[in-house]
Amino acid sequence: MGFLDGKAGVITGAGSGLGEAYARHAAREGVSFVVNDLAGVERVVADIRADGGVAL
Repeated sequence: MGFLDGKAGVITGAGSGLGEAYARHAAREGVSFVVNDLAGVERVVADIRADGGVAL
């Protein structure tokens, strides 16, 4: 169980850089969330889902 299991959120700027790092960390802690950015989100969402996380 992660520290944030059952929580939901939105992470802006998650297509790269710090936003991506926050998204990956949040997914490991159990957060289900929306990944938002101008580019790169498909890759981040696919990676999070492949690791068992929930992301759109």
